[in-house]
Amino acid sequence: MTVLSACQEAAVELNQTEPTVLFAATDKFAREMRVQANKSAVAIAKAYDWQRLTTRATITGDSSTTAFALPADYDRMALKTNLSSNSSNIDLVKIVDLDQWDYFQNHVTPTAPGYWIILGGQIQINPAPATGVIHSYYYISNYVATGKTAFTADADVFLLPERLLTLSIIWRWRAMKRMEYAEDMRNFEIAMAEETAKDKGSRVLVKGPMRVPYGTTTAYPRPLGS
Repeated sequence: MTVLSACQEAAVELNQTEPTVLFAATDKFAREMRVQANKSAVAIAKAYDWQRLTTRATITGDSSTTAFALPADYDRMALKTNLSSNSSNIDLVKIVDLDQWDYFQNHVTPTAPGYWIILGGQIQINPAPATGVIHSYYYISNYVATGKTAFTADADVFLLPERLLTLSIIWRWRAMKRMEYAEDMRNFEIAMAEETAKDKGSRVLVKGPMRVPYGTTTAYPRPLGS
């Protein structure tokens, strides 16, 4: 479904004339539709860690670089993301706040295999990854259409479930007009819950207790050489 077709479906529900174009249109309703479409797309993308927007990124060490640029389409880290390494089975330690980062920088010997934080729009790693060592992580892209952070053309296709876009446009347009929109918002919320449930996929059942649950680490890995 294109952004134009989503707006046309919304127009029918709103008892308005279906727009034939959006981004070349000058009439008020078409302009309102494209504004609400972009607001809806961004809100839907940010509301949940969609598998369709989850992307793997890698960092390659050179023994000296400690600050690495985030991907161009980076929006946020996926839930529970950590940096793993191809040279160790222990993830890098994620620093939880700036005070901890500052303390580690000033007082603590670098740990094995290291620790990291996002600071200044970059991923900071200490110590610098050795040459050829690759760290990988998953993040959520900010693209809502192919290669785009916003709709700019009538033929742009929403990357997430299309019905969510239409339902969101409907309640947001009515809210903008100071009309009753509670039922429309509820319809959207129900659809959102259904789509996020499907996006998670089926759960894997594991029999018997796990000796060490995945993701369990010591509070502070021991210093190098100890």
